[in-house]
Amino acid sequence: MGRATASGDPASNKREAVLAAAVACFAARGLAGAGMREIARAAGLTEGTLYHYFPSKDALIAAAFEGSAFRPSQVRATMRRKGLPLRERLAGVGGEFLDALRRDPDWSRVVIREALRAGTDGESNPVRTALVPLATERTRELVAALRDELEAGRIGPCDPRRVADHVFRALIGHFVTEAIAGSGAALRSGEDRFVAHLADTLARDLERGAPRPSRRGAGRRR
Repeated sequence: MGRATASGDPASNKREAVLAAAVACFAARGLAGAGMREIARAAGLTEGTLYHYFPSKDALIAAAFEGSAFRPSQVRATMRRKGLPLRERLAGVGGEFLDALRRDPDWSRVVIREALRAGTDGESNPVRTALVPLATERTRELVAALRDELEAGRIGPCDPRRVADHVFRALIGHFVTEAIAGSGAALRSGEDRFVAHLADTLARDLERGAPRPSRRGAGRRR
């Protein structure tokens, strides 16, 4: 059982409440605009108590990112599921990635906004520092899985790097579009039509060029 706070709430629950308040402040004011005093007020704490849970704003940002990220290990596990066709595995990666983004859409929008801002103004920030290596590793896992498919002759000649880049960029674009349209909540149940279409198209195009089993001698009499 977790340590309890003075109010009787488990410390872990209070920490989650602080994180939620911080994300709301970041969504409203941006990473630079939201200060620890404002976050403490939103969480119903003194600033000193806030530092008991998180020693710095960077630590707060890192914790929010850690809790929402879609891990490279998830790509690897999904793409290695035995007995599933490529289409189903690609749809699994896409669905799980979107689920992670939709888990806390306010924070995901902060991450995307701050990453794009850092990319245009040349400055770094804690989100970009955490995001770039994670995104690189996720892409690397999908590239490795596609290379395995290529070497096994299950897909035709392709550039696995370009395919993997396209997958994640398309999914992020879809998330941003549904966030603007306010349709994310309606898509949480069942398979997302965009993901289904993306997986169908990719699997069909990749498998179209796969070498066919040889039928030499199939018509010979024994």
